[in-house]
Amino acid sequence: MADAFDFLDEYDITANLPDDFEESLASKKWTDRRDALQGVLDKITEHPKLAVKASYDTLLSQLKQVIEKDANINNQALAAKLLTGIANGLRTKFAPHAPSIYPALFEKFKEKKPQLREPLCECVDAFGKTINLEIIVDDLIAAMAKPNPSIKQQLDNFIFRQLVRFTTATHPKKFVKAVVPQLVKHAEDSDKDVRDAALLALGGIGRLTGDSILNNLIGPLSGDALKMAKVKEGKEKAQTEFDALAAASAPPAPSTPVATAKSNGDASPAPPTANSATSGASEPDPWEFLDPVDILPKLPENFNENLASKKWLERKEALESLLALAVDNPRLDPKVSYHEIVETLARVLGKDSNINVAAVAAKCITQLAKGLRQKFAPHIPTVSPVIFDKFKEKKIILRDPLVNTIDAIHATSNLDVICDDIVAAFGKPNPNVKIQTNLFLYRVFKVCNKDTAPKKSVKALTPLIVKCTAESDPEVREAAFSALGAIYKALGPKIFLPMLGELATDKMKMAQVDKFKDQALKESGIEVVSEMVQSIHKPAPEAVKTAPKIVKPPQPQPAEVEVEEEEEPLKPLAKSDEKPKRRSRHPSPVVTEEPKSPAGVLSASSNRALRVKEERLLKTLRWNFKTPDDEHINQLMSQFTVVAKPELVALLFSKDFKQHIKALELIQKQLSTDPAVLLSYDLLLRWATLRFFDTNPQSLNKTLEFLLDLLVNMEQEGYKFTDSDVAAFIPYVMLKIGDTKDVVRTLCRRVVSQSTVISSPDKIFPLLIDALNTKNSRQKAECLALCEHFLDIFSIGICSNPSQALKPIAACISERDSTARSNALNCMVAVWRKIGDRLYPMIGTLPAKEKAMLDERIKRMGREPAPVNDELRLTPLSRDQDASTLSLGNGDALEDTPKMSARSRSTSRNPRRNDTFNGNETMTIASDHNAANTTFDVPSRRTIPSNVPLRSLFAIDAKFYAPLPLPPPRYVPKYVRGLRKIELPPVLQTDNAIAMTLPRSDRSSARTRTGTNTTNVSGGSFSGDMMSDCIDKNLSLMGSDDAREVVSAAKELIYLFRDQANYTTYLINKAEIIAKTIAVQFSVIRTVHLAASASGDDTSQILRNLCNLATFFIHQKPALQRVTYASLKLLLSELLRYLTDERSCLVEDAASISRSVNVITVKLCETADINESIAACFALLEEYLCTGAPSKLIELLLKCIFKRSENLNDSDGYCAIQADRFLILVDGILMHFPKNTNNLTERVGDSIRLVVQRLLGAKGSEFESYLVVCSPQGELKPYLQQCIRKYNALSKKTSMAKKRSLAEIFELMQGGLNDSALSELYFYMESHPEEKTEFESLLSTFPLKSSVLYYFDEFRNQLKKGTPKSFHQLYMEVLAEAGHTQALAAGPNHKHTEGHLNISLPFSMPGKMTTSTPVRGASQFQPPPLTVTPISSKQIDFYKKRISEIKASSQK
Repeated sequence: MADAFDFLDEYDITANLPDDFEESLASKKWTDRRDALQGVLDKITEHPKLAVKASYDTLLSQLKQVIEKDANINNQALAAKLLTGIANGLRTKFAPHAPSIYPALFEKFKEKKPQLREPLCECVDAFGKTINLEIIVDDLIAAMAKPNPSIKQQLDNFIFRQLVRFTTATHPKKFVKAVVPQLVKHAEDSDKDVRDAALLALGGIGRLTGDSILNNLIGPLSGDALKMAKVKEGKEKAQTEFDALAAASAPPAPSTPVATAKSNGDASPAPPTANSATSGASEPDPWEFLDPVDILPKLPENFNENLASKKWLERKEALESLLALAVDNPRLDPKVSYHEIVETLARVLGKDSNINVAAVAAKCITQLAKGLRQKFAPHIPTVSPVIFDKFKEKKIILRDPLVNTIDAIHATSNLDVICDDIVAAFGKPNPNVKIQTNLFLYRVFKVCNKDTAPKKSVKALTPLIVKCTAESDPEVREAAFSALGAIYKALGPKIFLPMLGELATDKMKMAQVDKFKDQALKESGIEVVSEMVQSIHKPAPEAVKTAPKIVKPPQPQPAEVEVEEEEEPLKPLAKSDEKPKRRSRHPSPVVTEEPKSPAGVLSASSNRALRVKEERLLKTLRWNFKTPDDEHINQLMSQFTVVAKPELVALLFSKDFKQHIKALELIQKQLSTDPAVLLSYDLLLRWATLRFFDTNPQSLNKTLEFLLDLLVNMEQEGYKFTDSDVAAFIPYVMLKIGDTKDVVRTLCRRVVSQSTVISSPDKIFPLLIDALNTKNSRQKAECLALCEHFLDIFSIGICSNPSQALKPIAACISERDSTARSNALNCMVAVWRKIGDRLYPMIGTLPAKEKAMLDERIKRMGREPAPVNDELRLTPLSRDQDASTLSLGNGDALEDTPKMSARSRSTSRNPRRNDTFNGNETMTIASDHNAANTTFDVPSRRTIPSNVPLRSLFAIDAKFYAPLPLPPPRYVPKYVRGLRKIELPPVLQTDNAIAMTLPRSDRSSARTRTGTNTTNVSGGSFSGDMMSDCIDKNLSLMGSDDAREVVSAAKELIYLFRDQANYTTYLINKAEIIAKTIAVQFSVIRTVHLAASASGDDTSQILRNLCNLATFFIHQKPALQRVTYASLKLLLSELLRYLTDERSCLVEDAASISRSVNVITVKLCETADINESIAACFALLEEYLCTGAPSKLIELLLKCIFKRSENLNDSDGYCAIQADRFLILVDGILMHFPKNTNNLTERVGDSIRLVVQRLLGAKGSEFESYLVVCSPQGELKPYLQQCIRKYNALSKKTSMAKKRSLAEIFELMQGGLNDSALSELYFYMESHPEEKTEFESLLSTFPLKSSVLYYFDEFRNQLKKGTPKSFHQLYMEVLAEAGHTQALAAGPNHKHTEGHLNISLPFSMPGKMTTSTPVRGASQFQPPPLTVTPISSKQIDFYKKRISEIKASSQK
């Protein structure tokens, strides 16, 4: 039935909001707010269908805020109605917004007034129709656990209303299973209304699950007769409402197929039709409501020993113990790896000489398949060949378990997965194998129909089955006829009979086939399928029939009628003299179309964020190996099982390269129509790296072509590589870039080039340098050729350390291979073009021969180096320019193009196009939001006066970036598989980077014109919000790459923070953001300004003002004590990298700036919290050692560690030092980088030993108890034991300082628990067990006694596991689980104090910003709570990409 909604015109409500909507919504008069909301509601009522491409984030956020914070109930009700209208107007497109709004709606159910309650009910119901209810189950359960009875009642009613719309087959089982325990609690509530609502909801669930499953779910409640009577009433009411809903939405004709929505998709189903009501009669599979169980830990300890025993009874006993566990726990945990146990069972089944043991092994495999269901699919290739081979056994004791096993395995997947194994079974000479294989096919096909029969398998197997009908063994022939009869029943005569070839004319054999066809019809009945297969292989919702129909044998069709087949037709056996038949002129009967293949082999839902998090936390292996091992392969296979269909997993991890090619074809087919494949791109890249270790050239070429297609699609969809993606993929491509085959090398070059677009060149280039460390001359030559392109386009700005990057390239000039030698010289020449003779100091001293070769190559250029101009820009291609026309560097195209000049290539396809633009040329930039095209004038480069600096071309008008919430306008050219000129992003890529949000357009345009910030802070009254906005705006501008914005923002921040009221209110609470902001700007300076040629004065101005701000900040000890170790690590790393950057000496007044940065670094280490700063230093040290950082950088860091550790022995510095935290970090460093590995690691080791000696001096006699966190295999623990012995001997001769007493430690926790005090308390008790009585006495009066004991128990548990965690780590994990976004570094007794506001800054600050007049009204501020929300790096990239595009447009 047509939906009238589909014929309505879309309406963009966001574009038609009143101009004063935001102002009215912020008004203090509730009537103004009411009128604003009512006006928008009227427009939505008039235009119910909304535009799906508009951005609703801002509007929805405003409406949510009204519901949460508006004091007027009328306005809250209007906001709820508006949300309802938006949800109804967007339908399923509203799904991404619903989860974030639901908690606010649930919380508002505490209001009892119908004026608000009813709109809220309508709102949550409208939301529920747009989403999968399982998405909100966590928020719903959290709300149901709240004590307010009104919330409980309304949520129970909400559950009932939502479940009324579902059928037994489509209801969300995970949702039901999750909410039932809360409903059972509500059924026992003291409030009668809550009890009635809960029992009503349970009745609605009972309609879907059936009584038996419901009774199991609710437990003892099922024994309460009175309550179960109300549950029954709820069930009847639910059925009545379901029937009414079905009748209201019934189609006019009974034959119209039922249209139901996806049960596992993004949205809940639409209202069911009357004919679909019959589907609610059958009960669901009870297996789906069982809890998954991991049975492997429950196996006997001697399981493996008995399984390897020479006595068959012991082997049988071991397998029976596994079988008993699998039978007692019918649903197994799919997250557990069963790879090893399945391989063991397959080996026992195939090789054990005792038939009884083999039979039990087969039963174990059967139970594992039933317990895992679809999750067993990856193991099918391991066991199916063994099963078909063991069919040669005649004895019933083994044959029957094997029959059950192969049936259970097939139920977990489909026939296509084991088709190759079946073909191999037919090729075996043993008749028993052929008999059981044919009987298995009979059981498979007898429950199939024309829609569900696997066509590819039928095509492959039918000729082999026909061949079995001519076997000499009568049982083989009989089994073959049975299999053919089942296929006949499934496909019908039109498709089946032409496949038989000559067999179709043999009446005797066809009589046998007909007999078994009738038998299959009789046994299958009305599409009878086993219970397990029904729950796993569910038909698509649209395939559900309106009523069951009895399958009748189809009538034979005339021979002259040609059957039209779709996709891959089932061809008959070929005859040499057969001629094609003519098509009958008479209309052929209607033939039911065969079903199309599933939508795709990869799921639209991806757990990529979880995978990234687990890899970051080292819960999974990093993708780093010399050759693939079983651990990495098994991990990747288990990750694929979550997002891919079982048949694809089987193909991907098959040992046959042909299966790999099939898998790639399936993925590419889906990729061409469904971008959801890209959600799992990281898994596909990792799988592709495995193929680089294969030897088959066909598979390798196919993999590289697929990768190229995947990367191009990623660029089109806006995907970007993370650092881990680059590290896990590019090094393995480098292995094949030196392949002997030219086609492989060409494809690898294209893959690397396209990767620079998905990632960024500065991340790819270091990996090219690393790849030069190889003996393969071809690989070295190819890498050098790519390096030349990078250096020619980006110059030395692509190198974080130019000298370190260029020296390995220069060393290749002495290569014996002429191609590698020539490419190395070309790289040097490319750099010389950019920087001239500055090249020679960077590459160091060359041997005389190589120096002469380089001089000769430069001399042959015949011209002087070009003016240094490292300007980077994005130059899109015109629409009519082909991909092969992109030239790189000195005119050589990366694609395979005809050998012609760069000019001729660029003009050959379009005669009107020249190398330069004329003054009237324009470029059209298309918007993603169907907006009108905007043309940007492209000025001619030849008309630019010489006295105008190039930077002035980048003056950005506000109109170009006013609509910030929307994606930036972009030009969409043909995608070129090659390097492009793009802006290098900063090296800093962290999710905790400061948000660089653009200001409002009117303010930014004024700032662009005047060069200063237009916000006047020298006087005038500011409200708290205005002052906060002003500070936040200036902090965001500190991340800009515009010199004027950064200088102005730095001056204004210093001025604002010098006011004492602002100091207390903002400086302390925004300390974390300020530290990150300073780090971000240092990163921008290194990656942008130091790489620019004309950066002298601008860069110097930025650095002077940045040093002033940093100097002021590091002298504010109360503020700096609030900065956590992650931000300290970030800031310290950027400061040290600047000090070691060779380009910093080129800046004006470099000596003064470097001296100031050096002072800032030292003061930062001294002033920051001692625990956080030392932890940051150690974490940074480990990172530098792992990444091969320059030795100079590591030496500077060691000096910082020395400086900070000096305070460990001072009484002032002794403030609950977290020695356990430091020892775990130090132990890890020494384990990974043992002594005498090289001179640097030996230096690091000696330095660390000095630090732990100081730590021993600080902790004294208690230090010995801390050794439990050190690994017994490492070198740290023995060294510390030796130091402790010397310390104890010394302490007997001299008196040591007395440490804190037990009572004093408890005083540290008076303001609340903190990690430092917990650590000190635990190890104090370990060192002084004699004070246990006093400890218990103090603990009994402590209000957080249970928390203290919890941390102590958790710490001991980690020690027992062999994975010690510090109290700091345990404390932070608890905070993360509790929802805190940030933990303060300051101790519990830390208080806000007066800051040192009159700091002498290293550089003068001319202008009006030098005064320290307090801002009026600032003294009335109240310090806001510290709730810093980390901003993702995507927003930073988005801002920079937007600015880059606008600059490129302005430049042209």
